[in-house]
Amino acid sequence: MRTLKFFYLSMILSSLNSEVLAQNNIDYSYLEFGYGHLDLNQNVSANGVYLDGSIEISGRFYLGTHYENRADRGLDFDRYDLTLGFHTNGSGSTDFYVDARIGEFKFDNVDGTSAGFFAGTRTALGERFELITKIGFIHVDGIDHEDGDSSNIYEAEIKGLFKFTKKQAISVSLESLDSEFGGRVGYRYTF
Repeated sequence: MRTLKFFYLSMILSSLNSEVLAQNNIDYSYLEFGYGHLDLNQNVSANGVYLDGSIEISGRFYLGTHYENRADRGLDFDRYDLTLGFHTNGSGSTDFYVDARIGEFKFDNVDGTSAGFFAGTRTALGERFELITKIGFIHVDGIDHEDGDSSNIYEAEIKGLFKFTKKQAISVSLESLDSEFGGRVGYRYTF
């Protein structure tokens, strides 16, 4: 319910202000890849690669994809997502966004199709730094799990983009995936 309220608030804010995001240096067309670490409660740390991309298809909508694989000692974490997102061209230097995702989620004994909803902000803090926040959930269906055939997995992330040119950046993020904590370091190319 809070997520829907946030979505409606984002829609209202978008109608109040239609600044051009180019002035804020926020771009939704990019390709990012890197390395991720996830510290699991089972005293296991899963490490691996991720690939994230997005392309803006209009002034407010974007399509994206996400893939990641992290593993350690027989424990695998695999995720594939396709995304449809909306952003508000927010006020000042902050832009609000929401996105819906469908895909595949595999983690330990959880394995099934997934659908998710996320909301967050992107804030340009000068020409060289951008702060990105994200919170949401993934609903996994058709799983082999002792608690039933579906599960919700809650996710939050805070990411910094350190832009060394107008098109290239280093990303550093901290994340929580259903109380499992981790981080990522990556390279982003904006086109």
